[in-house]
Amino acid sequence: MASGDVVNWCSNAATTYVPAVGVELMIVQVFLNGQTMQYGIQDGIDWARQYVISNNNEGEFAACKYGITNSHYYQSDSKTETGFSAIQLK
Repeated sequence: MASGDVVNWCSNAATTYVPAVGVELMIVQVFLNGQTMQYGIQDGIDWARQYVISNNNEGEFAACKYGITNSHYYQSDSKTETGFSAIQLK
């Protein structure tokens, strides 16, 4: 993959996404499937988080701008499907 590529990632449980060493991504949208979800940037100790709340069983999307690297990575506590769309910066 190269700078400018679009990265789409999804999972079916609470999870962490850590890019390879030297790769930087800008997450521009996250999604979930019908529940409350926390997501954000984790560094192994602390995390900055955001909440999405859905009162139905339909997919929900949230716009955001999170720059992630191998040391500051994406984490979600979703119990169902979750994922994001990002642009590779480096």
